[in-house]
This record gives sequence, structure tokens and C-alpha cells, in this order.
Amino acid sequence: MRRIAVVATALLLGPAAAAEAGGFATSGLSSLPEGLRAGEPWRVDVTVLAHGRTPAVGLKPQIVLTGPEGSRRAFPARPTGRAGVYHATVTFPAAGRWRYALDDGYGTGQRTTFPPVRIAAASGTVAAGRGGDGDGPAWWWVAAAALATVAAAAGALTARSRRHAAT
Repeated sequence: MRRIAVVATALLLGPAAAAEAGGFATSGLSSLPEGLRAGEPWRVDVTVLAHGRTPAVGLKPQIVLTGPEGSRRAFPARPTGRAGVYHATVTFPAAGRWRYALDDGYGTGQRTTFPPVRIAAASGTVAAGRGGDGDGPAWWWVAAAALATVAAAAGALTARSRRHAAT
């Protein structure tokens, strides 16, 4: 009988001890920042599930950006009223290649990282070149302008030589 009591106690307290020791959480984003320009808001919902199932409430998740120059910015996600769902408005301040990660708010320092994203220059602006990292004007614009100039010059020379030959 005593053995049954010990086994029953272990079965009842085991899950509580495991929960107290920690577990895992899954975090997800409702969208990705693809196609954004600098200064445009990325409105995104963050879903955090404890043990991959239970909506986690009372957390302070945030989206952390690491910029082209290594600068960091954090954008807090606030509760939406739906259990386990938080909302953030993120703004990439400049064009370039940005890394971003989701801190689920548990305070463990664990972050879900995502592949880097390229943010375009703000509408109506031209990004300065950065030595080939792709953040500046596309090289093909320069090539196209050079070809157009050469074509115009060749056309002018052809027309001039035809006029000269006709006289």
C-alpha cells in the first residue's frame, strides 16, 4: 500500500516539477518584413505558446533588429486581448540588410532568429552606395545610363556623317 502511495505521489508531483524546471515555448510571426522600405511600419502579431500548445499570457515579447552597421533596436509587442497573441509595430530606420529576431518574453534570453531581410530605401530617396553590398543604387542603372549615352552619341555621329556625305 505504501508503494502505491509513493507511485501516486510521484505521478502527481512529476508534471509539476517538470513545469517548474522549465519547458519550451514556440513563437511565431503573422507576417515577414519582405518588400518593406525604410520608415514603413511593419505591423505584426506575435503568437507565443507554452509547450507549443497553451497560449502564454503576461509576457513582454519584443522584436529585435540588428542593422547594417551593427546597431540594435527593440520593438515591444503588446497584448492584443487574445490569449498568447501580442502586437508590434516595427520600423526599419534605414535601407540595407537587416537581421531580426523574436524574443518571446520569458526572460530566458532565448531568441528565434530569422533570415536577414533587405529593406529598400524610403520612397523618393536614393540610398548611397556602400562599396558593393547592394544597399546603394543598382549597378545596372549606371550601366543603362552609360549605354544610353553611348547610343545617343553614336546616333549623332551617324547622322552627322550622313549629312556630310550628302553634301
